[in-house]
This record gives sequence, structure tokens and C-alpha cells, in this order.
Amino acid sequence: MVPIMAKPTAPKPWRRETPGRYVSADDRFAIDESAPSHWYVTDRDQPDELGQPRIRGPFASLARAREAAESEREAPVPASPLAGRIAAGQDRPRRTATPAAPPASGARPRSRPPRAALLAPTPPPEPAVRAARPTDAPAIARLWLELAGRLAAADPARFRRPADQAFDRSVAGHIADPGPDAAVFVVAAGEATVGFVAVRVLGPATGPERHVFGALDGARAAVPALAVDAAWRHKGLERELLTRAEAWARERGAHAVSIEAADGLQAAALFRGAGYRESPPRFERSLDDATTPGSPA
Repeated sequence: MVPIMAKPTAPKPWRRETPGRYVSADDRFAIDESAPSHWYVTDRDQPDELGQPRIRGPFASLARAREAAESEREAPVPASPLAGRIAAGQDRPRRTATPAAPPASGARPRSRPPRAALLAPTPPPEPAVRAARPTDAPAIARLWLELAGRLAAADPARFRRPADQAFDRSVAGHIADPGPDAAVFVVAAGEATVGFVAVRVLGPATGPERHVFGALDGARAAVPALAVDAAWRHKGLERELLTRAEAWARERGAHAVSIEAADGLQAAALFRGAGYRESPPRFERSLDDATTPGSPA
């Protein structure tokens, strides 16, 4: 009985190396899937401008990528542009370096900074206190609203959180034209506004009460708001803002300053550390309610 010989199997034009990667039988082309429906063809025989294997794509399917590779196989291989540049550079006359002139008498030679200094990251900008500008209005309004929210949560009978848009317009108008008796200062870190303080000078009382209350005899200042972004707190910025506001008020004849709102125990400790003292408690009530407490309704 004559044995039947199996016909030799022709090598496949493409083989699957790994999931998502196919290589041609002659190892010239490689097809890779970088994302769904994103196939790229790498041609090892055609270098790009940097002399690296040329990459084409993306193609919507593996079949499209194979077709593109086969069309490249039939096309003539172009000359490498990098080889042309190298040849042109070899034919170009070489430039002779001009020796550096010796340093003048008494001059110190310039030294090149160390590589570590060139690669060192740029340090973050140092925060600085300055007068508020119109461009600071959005950041000031945000910080002030956050402060108002905390105060209203702690003492809703005395404080309230205003509406965002109306308050934004009010803050922008106040910064654009604060008047002669008010000012707003900010602490800026580069382009970011990270804190602010508002201060106002109040004129002396003109009635007989100024002879009884020492605080009313002469101009005085009030700080209705002082706030610093949470990421920049406990770095001494609150104290710097307060010092700037006090200096501004002192220049305008104020002999005392009062804090209208202490934002929690930490703020109270800040004010005590800056030399402030708590005044005796005052009695106050709302006049919106016409009913006198203790009287029949």
C-alpha cells in the first residue's frame, strides 16, 4: 500500500504573537491594537524622519490594517529623509569654534550653573499682602460666602448667608469703589487670591454719649470680615492681613479697631494673640417684631 504524503502547509502571512498584536511572516510589519477600533501598522523597513520605524494609523479594524500593510509592501521603499540630512551635513563645511576671549583684568570668570540647579523645580510663589483689585472680586466673594455660611451656622440669629449672585455683584462694586473710609486687602500667592480682610473707619460720635463711652470718643475702625483659604491657614497670613488693616486704619486717625465676627475658637485665639480683648457682652434684639417680650400678645 502506497502511503499518502500530506501536502506541505504554506506559512500564514500573519501570526498572532500576543492578544492585540500581529506580525507578518517576514517580520517587516507589526499590527497593534491600542484601543478598541484603533489599529496601528509599524513598518520596520520604512524609517520616519527620526530614523525610527514608520507607524501608520489608526485603522478601524484589523482587516483594514492588514490591507494597508500589504499595499505598503507592494510600493517602492522611499529613501530615509534622515539619511539625506546626514549626507547634506557631511558635505557642509564645518564651522570652526571661535575661542572665547579671556576675561578682563579683575573680572571673575562666568561659571555655568550646575545641572541640578537647572533641573530643580521652581519654588512656589511667596504669598504677599496687597490692596484688592477688581480681578480679586470672585475669590473674595467665594471666601466671604464661605465665612458667612460658617457664621450663620454658629449664630443664625445674628448672621445669614446671602444669595450668591447678588453678593458677588455687591463685592465687585465695593472693590471697584470702596470709598474713602473703607478698604479691602488680599493675600496673593502668584495669580491666586487666597485670603482677604475688609476694614472700615467709623467717625467719632457727636452726641453726649461720646463723653461716657471712651470707644466713641474719636474715630474707630471695624473689621467685618477676615478669611483665608483652608489650604493656606495656620501660616501667619491671617495675622499679616490684620496688621495691614490696622496700619491702614491708624493712618486715617482711628484709635481703636473692633472685630465684628470671630470665625470659631481658632479665630478668637488669633485675635487674643494679636492684642485684642473681648468687650463686656452687649444686649440686643430685633426691632422687626413689634411685640414686646413679656407683654400679652
